[in-house]
Amino acid sequence: MPYFNYCSPVWDNIGKGLADKLHLLQNRAARIVTLSNFEVRSSDLLDEFSWERLENQRLKQLAVIMYKIHNILSPLYLRQIFTNVSNIHTRNLRNSESNCYIPRPRTEYAKGSLHYRGSVLWNKIPLEIRQRPNLNDFKTSLCVKDYNETMITDRKSTRLNSS
Repeated sequence: MPYFNYCSPVWDNIGKGLADKLHLLQNRAARIVTLSNFEVRSSDLLDEFSWERLENQRLKQLAVIMYKIHNILSPLYLRQIFTNVSNIHTRNLRNSESNCYIPRPRTEYAKGSLHYRGSVLWNKIPLEIRQRPNLNDFKTSLCVKDYNETMITDRKSTRLNSS
């Protein structure tokens, strides 16, 4: 698992084809460890080990990075990438103190950047979870399966709208 997760928020901008290959590799690793054949469902094997899908793990790691950025637990160079909405707009908008400003990407490639993906994910996490007092509370209350579907549908809708 460390090989799957190493720096994954940085390289998560992989295409669907490579993400599927990684998922198949995870399924294969579960089959090898359990000495199971292909008749056993891979989702059952992942549940047996309490392994999350790789895309959920990557989203969770990105959410943790965003929590650290907003709570001044990360290096300065990461904090300088992100800006709150309150620093951009003069009007007092809803949740402007805690929401990230989402940059307008000019290309599909820019939509995969840490700046864009992190800002979109952070704004989708409910305010009561974002305001947890410490990192462990944040991690336990975070259920990335809810955000995974919205992130995937956002990527598909932006691709359809741009075509």
